[in-house]
Amino acid sequence: LTISIIYGTTCLSQNPDPQLFQTWYLTFVQAADLATSYNVSEIEPQITPTLIINEDFNFNGGGACNAFEGAFTNVSSDYLETSIFTSTANDCNIQIHNSFESSYFGFLQYASSYQIVSQGEGLQLIIGNPFFGTALFTNITMNTTDFYYTPITIFPNPANTEFYIMSANENISKVQIMNSVGQNIKTINSDLERIDITSLSSGIYLLKINHHLLKKITIAPNIVNIITTRR
Repeated sequence: LTISIIYGTTCLSQNPDPQLFQTWYLTFVQAADLATSYNVSEIEPQITPTLIINEDFNFNGGGACNAFEGAFTNVSSDYLETSIFTSTANDCNIQIHNSFESSYFGFLQYASSYQIVSQGEGLQLIIGNPFFGTALFTNITMNTTDFYYTPITIFPNPANTEFYIMSANENISKVQIMNSVGQNIKTINSDLERIDITSLSSGIYLLKINHHLLKKITIAPNIVNIITTRR
């Protein structure tokens, strides 16, 4: 692993979101535009990467087998900067764990914006960086036997003018297209199998897909990435 250290001075905050200060569990990370993305639930053997943010803006947490700590500065209601970042550099002895940590730790060194939104019974923290990277966190641990997941197929991805959503066992009720910092760009409430994206510029977007089982059992929204390639 290549570990970098960034030094800086910590400044006083300007009205940070008080919900920021808690333990967050990583669910997805992509360090930069077109970099490899990692859905934590798909990594085997399973891991539980965390990010713990304290009220003094210091943070710490873990990846696959290494720990990290650091500090944020210039924290406001939607902005923060990583001023200090250090981590251990042990070999996890599993290639996917090593490559995941390289992406996760590399992303955290350049955090620059955040947003907190409601997600089911908990909250989701969306952090962005200047390289169009995105990390998604939840404040509810995913290590629970009540967690239910059904795959949803999205194709083509990357997409040019449109993409399709397929789900054999669930009924999709709404699709939201968000930018890399979680701002809603477009909401689709009808014709949800085929999504027209001719109005979007090229880039990486997040899809928030609200769906429920055909037996009407509601589950949390899925969030996935879609890349547009239209020029």
